[in-house]
Amino acid sequence: MKNIKMLSVILVMLIGTLNLRAQSTSKPTIIFVHGIWADGSCWEAQIKALQAKGYPVISVQNPITSLADDVAATKRAIARAKGNVILVGHSWGGYVITQAGNDPKVVGQVYVAAFAPDLGETVPTLSANGPANTLGNYFEHRMVLSFYQEQV
Repeated sequence: MKNIKMLSVILVMLIGTLNLRAQSTSKPTIIFVHGIWADGSCWEAQIKALQAKGYPVISVQNPITSLADDVAATKRAIARAKGNVILVGHSWGGYVITQAGNDPKVVGQVYVAAFAPDLGETVPTLSANGPANTLGNYFEHRMVLSFYQEQV
């Protein structure tokens, strides 16, 4: 009887060690977050390439109604992911992953031609730090610029 108890304890420890090893070697979930003028399908080529290498991938479909709504959509994706997460944001998605990236499951953030704000920094103040450009000349109604200013 004593041998069976000892064997059971050793077996439980071994299974626990194997589970930890399996978790530590599993690939993180890659979560893509798109910008204003895109949707979740814009990451199709990257999703296929990563899935072919065995990575679990999620592409967030942001509602683009507010920063809070986009962050909430991203946080729902993080909650669905098993294990560690790497967030990838493009353009406006950079703001979103900065806000959503404080989840303990997030082990990395990748900014692809994205806004990478410091704490408390807004789009206008972040843009003011960059070189002058004429992008504003191409907005028909300046709706997107006002959206950026209202959201952060």
